Amino acid sequence: RHDPKLFQGGTVVVGEGVDYNTCDNRGLVTDGLTSFPQQGANWFIRGNLAVDSTSSRLYANAKEITSCDLPVSHYHFSAKELKWVSKSTMVARPAVLYIRDVPVAWIPFLFQDTKQGRRSGILIPEFGFNDLVRPSRGYRRTIQNIGYYWAPSDYLDVTARLDWFSGRYLKLGGELQYKWINKFITGAISYSRNTQLDLGGVENHIVWRHQQAFNVTTRLNVDFNYSSNATIQKRNSIDPRAVTQQIRSSGNFTKQFVWGNLQMGGSRAQNVNDNSVTQALTLALSPKPLDIGKAVTWSPNFSYSRNSNLNQVAPAFPNLGGALRDSIRPRTNVNNNAIQFDTPFRIGSFNLQLSANLHDTDSTGRQQLVVKVPNLSTPDPNDSVFVTQVRSGGFGSDFDWSVGFNLPLLLRTSFKVQPSINIQNAGGGAFAIRNARTGGRFVTQGKRPSFGLSASPTLFGFLPGIGPVEKIRHSIQPSFSFNYAPAWDIPEEYVRAVTSGNQQPLLRSLASQTASVTLNQNFEAKQRRAPGDTSTTSAQRKFRLLSINTGSISYDFEQAKQPGRTGWTTQILSNSFQSDLVPGLQFSIAHDLWDAPVGTDSARFRPFLQSLNAGFSLTSGTFRSLAALLGLASKEDPAKRGKASVPLPPFATQGQFGAFPRNPTSFTSNQSFERGSRGFNATVNLTVSRFRPPTNPTAVRQKGTSNANLNMSFSPTRFWNLNWTTQYNFTDTKFEQQSLNLTRDLHDWRATFTFFKSPNSNFSFSFLITLIDLPEIKFDYRQSTIQP
Repeated sequence: RHDPKLFQGGTVVVGEGVDYNTCDNRGLVTDGLTSFPQQGANWFIRGNLAVDSTSSRLYANAKEITSCDLPVSHYHFSAKELKWVSKSTMVARPAVLYIRDVPVAWIPFLFQDTKQGRRSGILIPEFGFNDLVRPSRGYRRTIQNIGYYWAPSDYLDVTARLDWFSGRYLKLGGELQYKWINKFITGAISYSRNTQLDLGGVENHIVWRHQQAFNVTTRLNVDFNYSSNATIQKRNSIDPRAVTQQIRSSGNFTKQFVWGNLQMGGSRAQNVNDNSVTQALTLALSPKPLDIGKAVTWSPNFSYSRNSNLNQVAPAFPNLGGALRDSIRPRTNVNNNAIQFDTPFRIGSFNLQLSANLHDTDSTGRQQLVVKVPNLSTPDPNDSVFVTQVRSGGFGSDFDWSVGFNLPLLLRTSFKVQPSINIQNAGGGAFAIRNARTGGRFVTQGKRPSFGLSASPTLFGFLPGIGPVEKIRHSIQPSFSFNYAPAWDIPEEYVRAVTSGNQQPLLRSLASQTASVTLNQNFEAKQRRAPGDTSTTSAQRKFRLLSINTGSISYDFEQAKQPGRTGWTTQILSNSFQSDLVPGLQFSIAHDLWDAPVGTDSARFRPFLQSLNAGFSLTSGTFRSLAALLGLASKEDPAKRGKASVPLPPFATQGQFGAFPRNPTSFTSNQSFERGSRGFNATVNLTVSRFRPPTNPTAVRQKGTSNANLNMSFSPTRFWNLNWTTQYNFTDTKFEQQSLNLTRDLHDWRATFTFFKSPNSNFSFSFLITLIDLPEIKFDYRQSTIQP
């Protein structure tokens, strides 16, 4: 008596009385207490316990089964019969769930697999209480995650699943995961078929992810994602990200040789709104620099790219004359191929830039072309008319080459003057082009020299400190540049190839004398030493108070000589700001400087705010750092002094299933939750776009847009956790998407409230209370509404 203990192998049982058979090595403990670990939790069993001779099996009339380690447990199960086999299974029947001493649920049997590693078995279906008992006749039931998981080995597994939404869709799919350790291969491939029940239609969705390391210098990564009908995915989605983002795929192969690097890759983006596709293929060769003697270094580079815009919606053609108007908007495909070859040479302290590139474009869509033809109805040979032609498809190619020569840097330590000489095209466009206007043959233009001079001095100034700042350094770095190019003639056949039929051809490129200036400013601060610190070796913290980068402003002296023109060439001026005082601060503004096209004498200097982009992050550490900088508080978090956060046991949930995506409810939440308060964390992004009011009062004024995005998480109290993501449209005064998640730590239980609303007006609400150590024991309520 007096709490006797029974030791059998690694099992210890404490109880009021012990009966032990020394012949069979079996013991019976009256009102005993023991524990065993399972899946990260420590389970306690109290009752009449019997342990066999191998200490691997335990039989009990269990009064209490719980993982709560408090003297008075928050919850427990009570079972008449219980059998626990070490590292195998635990079975109890029948079981009653108690919250404190109040019975809340009766379970015919309780089964828990305690084997280690992956095991085949039936997936746990996901459905809510309202899917069993409908709250209204119009409610549509939903059952998800019906399927089977098969794990034939540690390196291969297969999953088959089914999702059903009453009267809306039926989704079938499967996933294969593989891992070949000896070949350094891992990946997964999945397929799903989504059948629309109400409106008809089928979506086939394929996802393939593959990573392989052939050796130390050769790697392959593939992330393929394809949907045959992305509109169905958008219509049935509740996740706001699935509605606003694209279905993206990518692949990349890299190989390192002794002589250089080879890289091949591709990407594909499918728009969920109109099923249009944008894809790109790239090939790049980067040989190592080749030294030709002691003074000459050659650094060639070669690249090839193919960009395709497929299944694009073509714009409607304007009035073709009279009452005719093209109302058909067929899909078009546009392919662009580009080859780039750079062969720069370094000759002593001189740099010679040589490059050549070739572009080719073809399109299957219809194109409108305005051409000028002679008027055959009049005898005047100079009389002509404009004719609008509509072509089925189009093509075009251009070839260009350039030469640049940078002279040695002058006044290296002060003004940093850099002279340069370049050979550029006489007019705009490439050196040689071909298109429908040239009949498919190449026509060329001439080249003219261009001379440039640039300088980028750096000026410093010091300002007195204030408060905790000992000294402020203000650095100004202006960049000046001047470029001159003489006038040059352009061949007539080239001008007609690049000029539309209703435009006046310009057969001479005017001279250019352009001056531009760019300004960068930086304010840096040095923190004042602590009182009493007389050390000359102690480091003083330096940080950036404010950094201002102003865009380029240009003036063309040759353009100013033309009648009705001015020399200004900068229409938009941008400024960007950064500071270490606010983590992640990105702030930029752009102003439209003139109320008319720049360079015309009718334009007046009237700056107008055209766009604003701001983004920053706020954390509890941000406020502590600012307070410490001002000497108001310590930089250390008071809540963490002498305390360490204790994470909750792992919350077992089903992961993302490739092409068979789960709706982001509380069932698939992968948030991390720690006991104790969680620091404040917020990310804010603001985008504003505006248009200048038209000078003509009868003209239609264009409408700007303003959007704000907020992602915030914090703990209002010790046991509450909040995550909120939203996007607000100030222009339309409405919230476009919402994602709200509230989590309550109930010691052994977790309560989760989740709300999603996507831009397509689909929304879902879910409430879940789950046992952390046994997630299969849960109470849930879900309601999803998919708009017709």
